[in-house]
Amino acid sequence: DAATWGGLAIIVVLASALLAATGVLVESGSRSAIPMLTTLSTSFGGTMLMVVLLVVGSTFAAGLRQRARQFALLRAVGATRSQVRAMITAEVAVLFAAAVPVGAIPGLFLARTFVPLLESGGVVPPGFELTLSALPVLAAVALLGPTALLSARVAAREAVRTDPTQAVRASAVEKAE
Repeated sequence: DAATWGGLAIIVVLASALLAATGVLVESGSRSAIPMLTTLSTSFGGTMLMVVLLVVGSTFAAGLRQRARQFALLRAVGATRSQVRAMITAEVAVLFAAAVPVGAIPGLFLARTFVPLLESGGVVPPGFELTLSALPVLAAVALLGPTALLSARVAAREAVRTDPTQAVRASAVEKAE
């Protein structure tokens, strides 16, 4: 379903933007030897990371759960469990590969919006410049990738458990549109 995958893509884009922005703050704090910035950004990053991982994981699982009957119908026409699992994993990998860079790269520049707030709070000195590198983008990929693939595997396990004969019976009684 295009709407489901669109929603999942938006979640991944936002999650990768937040992770990349936080990564910029952590890297800038550690490279410029500002312990308060490093402490503040890692504290925020840890909390945000847990929320992001839970949201991404549950969103992927919910999106794939909606298609359980479709997967069961595939099994009814001869697809094996491993073929269905591979199809789900491939769909999630493609979505992930497309959405993470779309969010992570702007996330690098999103971190700049926090500098005035950090300056007014006395966390960083006036005129502070962030360190921009590819490291936060790579960190976002490294953190979101396994989460997305693990969520896909868990959801695929649920999807292949649906009885193919029940899916065929359910589709036989649906109204034709």
